[in-house]
Amino acid sequence: GRISLRLLREDLVPRPRSKVAYLAYAPAKALLKLGQLLFALLLLLPRVDVLLLQTPPAIPTLAAAWLARAASGCMVVVDWHNLGFSVLEHGGLGAS
Repeated sequence: GRISLRLLREDLVPRPRSKVAYLAYAPAKALLKLGQLLFALLLLLPRVDVLLLQTPPAIPTLAAAWLARAASGCMVVVDWHNLGFSVLEHGGLGAS
């Protein structure tokens, strides 16, 4: 098989400076990223038998993979190997 690599834009929405504006920014960014992932998975890339996912970030990646699996019937394999590192990098669970 072939591996297809498609780079996605990171800067879909400029990050706000205030914490209050971030409350609207975070869900909007997740929804835009979900749309971008679904567009790539369902329209740009060729149909796949197996979708390999590396997380984190799990939001919206897992939702996009679930929807792509439902639409195409592909198998989804999730690689969580760096989850502990990401949790520690951000100060652990419940960090402010």
